[in-house]
Amino acid sequence: MQEGAGRGAAELVADLRGSVERLLDEATAVPAEPRPTPVTALAGRRHPAWFTLHRAWRELETHHVDLRLGHTTADWPVDYVTWALDGTIAALTARGFPVAHIEATDLNRAWSPAPTGPAVTGPGHVLLAWPTGRDGHAGLQWDLPLPTPPAWPLPPAPGWS
Repeated sequence: MQEGAGRGAAELVADLRGSVERLLDEATAVPAEPRPTPVTALAGRRHPAWFTLHRAWRELETHHVDLRLGHTTADWPVDYVTWALDGTIAALTARGFPVAHIEATDLNRAWSPAPTGPAVTGPGHVLLAWPTGRDGHAGLQWDLPLPTPPAWPLPPAPGWS
């Protein structure tokens, strides 16, 4: 129980991040056949087993920011931001979120989730922070009023539930 008790927050977070990355690496080596098996998350949503690892990654990165120990959304890895933006925008699109255009200026990526609504641009990590309720929307640019995002986390867009 006392192992690691004297380590600082940065060291503990680095250890946890390394553990999650190793878990993700090892999980990709699992044969594909059992990975689509449906599982139920604590929130009651059902999804394929493979999504559990991505959900854990999302929670690690998001709650690392929530700890307010100096880690901000700007510290999110680009691979995470790219994956999470794709999933978040797909989930918002499936729910009719009224944003006509989203552009991640640093990732050279753009989405058109709805036929009407504002056009929103900014760095990928800020675009992702906005619908997850982290760091507001400072650093974004928009041409019409921004709609209020739905409660986070959103169920996955494919509607596995």
